[in-house]
This record gives sequence, C-alpha cells and structure tokens, in this order.
Amino acid sequence: MYVAVNANIRVAQGAKHSLNKSLQISFRGGAVTGPSIHDLIKLFSTITLVLATIFVNYGLIR
Repeated sequence: MYVAVNANIRVAQGAKHSLNKSLQISFRGGAVTGPSIHDLIKLFSTITLVLATIFVNYGLIR
C-alpha cells in the first residue's frame, strides 16, 4: 500500500510536468504493486489450503 500511495503522489506531480513522465511513473509503480498483490494472494491461498487439509484429516471438518 505504501508503494502504491507514493507512486500515485509521484504520478500527480509528474502530470504537472508532462504526460509522458506521469505514464512512466505509473507503469513503474504498477510493476511493483501488481506482482506483490499476486504473491500475497498465492500465500494466503496456500495457507488456506494447508489449514483446510489439516482440519479435514483430523476430522475437525466433515
């Protein structure tokens, strides 16, 4: 979230100077934010799958 907010601030400042500069900043900010969100989703999906497997194997969930 910190990276996304800072990228948005820098994009707004870059837009005051030129469209090209603001687009470059926005694509770089998205290049950081996108993969990090994807990795968090994979992490939480894995944790959920492992916990569900443990609960089913120990009979806590039918």
